[in-house]
Amino acid sequence: SLDFNSAKLDTQMKLTGLANKLDLTLLAQHDFSGTPHGSAQLYLNNLKLDWKELGLMDMEQLTQVQLLAGSISAQGWFKWEQYQTDIFDDASLGWRWQPDVMLRIDDMAGIYQEITTWEDIDIQLALRRPFYQDFRIDSQVSALSIHPGIEINNILARSTTTIKEDFSQALIVIEEVHSDVLGGRINVPLIRFDTSQDVNSFGIEVEGLELEQLAALESGSGIEASGRLDGLLPIILLPEGPQVPAGSLFARSPGGTVKYRGASAESLKQSDPSVGLAMQVLNDFRYDRLQTDVTYQPNGELILGLQFQGHNPTFFDGQATHLNLNLEYNLHDLLESLRISNDIVQKLENKYQ
Repeated sequence: SLDFNSAKLDTQMKLTGLANKLDLTLLAQHDFSGTPHGSAQLYLNNLKLDWKELGLMDMEQLTQVQLLAGSISAQGWFKWEQYQTDIFDDASLGWRWQPDVMLRIDDMAGIYQEITTWEDIDIQLALRRPFYQDFRIDSQVSALSIHPGIEINNILARSTTTIKEDFSQALIVIEEVHSDVLGGRINVPLIRFDTSQDVNSFGIEVEGLELEQLAALESGSGIEASGRLDGLLPIILLPEGPQVPAGSLFARSPGGTVKYRGASAESLKQSDPSVGLAMQVLNDFRYDRLQTDVTYQPNGELILGLQFQGHNPTFFDGQATHLNLNLEYNLHDLLESLRISNDIVQKLENKYQ
């Protein structure tokens, strides 16, 4: 409705569709008198996040994301006004706007490019712009499980993002991140990511990673291990991807065991005399000290430098032994093999069918 006497415009819109799953209401007002200004209110009620139910199966190919479950809701308001951009030039007019919007996603489950699955993700997000200056986004994300090949559980992250009013720069500050993985816990005290910088860095604290679960990643390798690892992994974010230049993990006291047996171990014994000697030690190695040096490159190259100190009761009457081993992997290939062997995509699809 347009009131010519007061020079005001009032609008109301209700949008429904997507197999009757969409329920969006928009109310807006604009005043043309004096300094033009206006405001709008937005209400989105529990839109189901399932491409099939929404009749949007083509979105899976377009976005490379398969949404299986969840809902999204939002409410808030927007204000806008005309203003004088140059106080010395009356003709220099522009528009500025101010949002105050809350968005919530509950119980979202899905698959990205068939390489990562996630389950029961909850997101709370608030978008504001105090005093028509920088934009601010406060968010909290939690998830029951994210599975890129290794299952990561009980994830929680809180962040604050500041975006320049001209969108030239964003500063993302993640105040807290923690999750459970491989029987241990991952903590990240603080992450600062500045889009104006080519290089950003932070540290990951590792607590109580279980060697038993690490060894089980290589199914059929014949490696059995016990013990827990703690340490710190420095992460550098480069334009080409993340890098770990020099991380270190240490075994907790009193140590543990490493047993390398089976067909793979026997084959290595025959390959080289020095390797065969190491295989004899690792047949039943009791370590009291273990250190793992970790380096990772953006191309997926992962190198683990293992240093053992301990003994094998049946090797030279249990004489103290030091072992140094370097293991090289391509992490991308390793995660892909784990995804295939664990059939993570099919399992999630079956759960939500």
